[in-house]
Amino acid sequence: MDISSIENQASLASYEAPLDDYMEIVISYGYVILFSSAFPLVALIAFCCNSFELRIDAWKLCNLTRRPHPDVAGSIGMWGSIMRFICYAGAITNTAIIVFTAGIFDMVEDTTTKWLIFLLIEHILLLLKGVISYIIADIPETVELGLKWGKRIVSERVFNKPMDQEERRRIRNLYLLDNPTAIPCSVSSKDIAT
Repeated sequence: MDISSIENQASLASYEAPLDDYMEIVISYGYVILFSSAFPLVALIAFCCNSFELRIDAWKLCNLTRRPHPDVAGSIGMWGSIMRFICYAGAITNTAIIVFTAGIFDMVEDTTTKWLIFLLIEHILLLLKGVISYIIADIPETVELGLKWGKRIVSERVFNKPMDQEERRRIRNLYLLDNPTAIPCSVSSKDIAT
């Protein structure tokens, strides 16, 4: 007896949650951000491992588990905050590795001076990261305009309700008499002012 692809997929294990997948990526990201100054090739190794992991996860989703239920999510949730924290911790960790162990500041004998250099570089990096995060928007302007356009189209086509204020006024004939393009109605701007 031959089973259909739907019956075959129904017999597979369910895909619970992407927690493990997110965790693998964040741990790899953490190694790159926290220790890249000690071993600069870690970024290349992480890229290769993550590319391989991406293919394995795709194969796992297609062949070993049922199709996951598509859930709408506005962001990656707490994982974004965790990755931001790792960025700030990486600035501190890499600065400490460079100042205290890399041998670049061996000419400085005084420990207090090394700590001052560490604090100065670390504060500059954190300030620079904060400024860049402020300047670069989370959502690009083109994406934001596309989202607004999509909402407008849905509102107009599905709900038959125009979003543009001028279009609403034109449909309802709500122009004031002192507007040269207005269609005459019983209300004037003088009536509104009083």
